Amino acid sequence: MKNILSFALAAFAAILFFSACDNDKENPLPEITIESPAEGTTFEFGDTVHIEVDITHTEELHEYLAELKKVSDGTVLFSTGEHSHSTEVHVHEHWVNNVTSHSDMELVVTATDHTDKTSTKKVHFHCHPN
Repeated sequence: MKNILSFALAAFAAILFFSACDNDKENPLPEITIESPAEGTTFEFGDTVHIEVDITHTEELHEYLAELKKVSDGTVLFSTGEHSHSTEVHVHEHWVNNVTSHSDMELVVTATDHTDKTSTKKVHFHCHPN
């Protein structure tokens, strides 16, 4: 009896494991492509940083957020986002470099669908002061 119970529990665990893997294939995460700025780019004071991002998903998106932050302290220098019910979003924004000291920066983009599946992508770059 003990062997039958052990076998049944092992079979149940295997079914749960494999069905969870199939669920991830059926419900993929949103895909984020950051076209600009490019990783490792350097911007001089007064340069315009072009923010170009494409977000796609097989399901409707719920929202996205793009934040430009100083790596040193997490200060958000620019932010854009919106509630969306589309499967594709294109973000086209600009920010002018006005930092007062050498700053390592990161653009962090997060996209969430209606089932709370979330993707995040980052690029890092550097801004020179005046």
